[in-house]
Amino acid sequence: MGILSGTLSAFNLNFFSYSLDFTYYQWINLAFDLLFFCGGLLYLNKGKRMRILRFTFSVILLSKALTFLSSFFYLPVDAANENLVKDLLFFGYYSLVNLAWIYFSFRVLKYLNGTRELAVVPTEYSTGISNSYVESPNGTRLFHLVIDSVMIILIFSVPMITLFRSNIFGEFFNNMAAAFGPNIFAIFFLFFATAVYYIFFEVIFQASPAKFLSETRVLTVDGRPIDFTKSFARTLSRWIPFNALSFLFSRNGWHDRFSETTVLKEKENSEEKEEITLS
Repeated sequence: MGILSGTLSAFNLNFFSYSLDFTYYQWINLAFDLLFFCGGLLYLNKGKRMRILRFTFSVILLSKALTFLSSFFYLPVDAANENLVKDLLFFGYYSLVNLAWIYFSFRVLKYLNGTRELAVVPTEYSTGISNSYVESPNGTRLFHLVIDSVMIILIFSVPMITLFRSNIFGEFFNNMAAAFGPNIFAIFFLFFATAVYYIFFEVIFQASPAKFLSETRVLTVDGRPIDFTKSFARTLSRWIPFNALSFLFSRNGWHDRFSETTVLKEKENSEEKEEITLS
């Protein structure tokens, strides 16, 4: 049952070891499993209203990718271990399971993203009709900030705990936390996690999990997908003091203007129904 549970577990989320002894389920994981299930039902019943499904698959993708990488910190290589062969077999098995989840989540997200188009508003001029994209409103941008901040903490808490407890890097990270102080170390770690989170999603999918929920995407000001340089500039700009307040005076914040990017709304076309096919 433990092997089956580990195989089918879609999420590996933790809020700094917060857990509940409810048949080894965590409340957070249980909530996301329900979101995963609801997202599938909504997709089947309402066609392209897939925001929950895209959101949960994005969380699965990054969560499993970090789990796969952090598992190497516990690679069973101790020759004195009597169960070395068994432990290596389990390590290989769960590595393949994580890779399967990563591949499946990636392919589903790429497919679902390919079915969406940007929303346009036609404007009539004396010379004809011109279509313009629809920018995301400030209220939605605040929603992005809150949801993405929570997801960064949830997704990266497990790898952080793994690093602190690992035999390879545990002592190093504990010494760093002691040298710089827990607050400064937490800021460094949060900066790193934020950079990985936004660059990973924005470069590959042009949207973070929160943007999947709001059905928006980030592009350059001339409508092209952003690259690593643009995404890195956006991430650095997010740490400018009072960056969040810049949305009070403009639709685009400082991290948009400094990176020459913008967030645009996707077209709503929930009437169509399609099947998910992975080729």
